Amino acid sequence: MCVISQDLLKTHTRVRERVMASLAAQQPFVVDKHENALRGQRAELIAAAKAASFRVIGYYFPCERRDAIRRSLQRAEGRVPPAGVAATHKRLEIPALSEGFDELFVVTTQDGDFHVQPWPTGEESMKSLIETGKEPIDAAGKV
Repeated sequence: MCVISQDLLKTHTRVRERVMASLAAQQPFVVDKHENALRGQRAELIAAAKAASFRVIGYYFPCERRDAIRRSLQRAEGRVPPAGVAATHKRLEIPALSEGFDELFVVTTQDGDFHVQPWPTGEESMKSLIETGKEPIDAAGKV
């Protein structure tokens, strides 16, 4: 599986080229939060993946901004400046199954363990899941 990250590839153009190459090669891939923070960005990726007969599976990592900044600063490599983390966090739009995902999951952590749960139905279910007291991880899926 290929991880496509603007943190690693540095430019939006390189990210798009890598996505298109993965689709053409039928190589499974994961796209990080920079390229899919907004519904419009996800729509483009989902449409391209569906056109190439890929299944589209999403993982949402709810997280407080301060926790995302802290985790980014703890990384050995690929640190994102706090202003960049805060900007992505602010513009992040929570995904929805209606966007075209074949499956969508919520990932939280508790005591260092990952908990992957099917996407809840209804707004109240998502709210209660996020408010369970489990410590979430950042939108990139990194601890």
